[in-house]
Amino acid sequence: MYVKPGQDHIYEMQKYMDMYVESEMDNAVPKEMKGDLTFRSVISEGKTALEIAKLAEKELVDIVVMGPARGAVTGSVIRASARPVMTVPGLDDGVEPARGH
Repeated sequence: MYVKPGQDHIYEMQKYMDMYVESEMDNAVPKEMKGDLTFRSVISEGKTALEIAKLAEKELVDIVVMGPARGAVTGSVIRASARPVMTVPGLDDGVEPARGH
């Protein structure tokens, strides 16, 4: 790959961002649930909703889990995806998480 002089920092920044996203995705699922779920993170480029819908179809996922339905990306994924999409409330929606007994 040819890198123009002075452009090296862009690729280093992309590598850093990829590592950051991987770390955040890993922290998004509580440790006690990781054994019960099969998931992997994917970093791709393009229009977010279309990329999510395409990947869900390609991977034949059981369900796509998204943030609040009022979000523009979530709504677009719901409309674009042939796979089931479940939305979960955001932290500021006033919904209390279920607590074990």
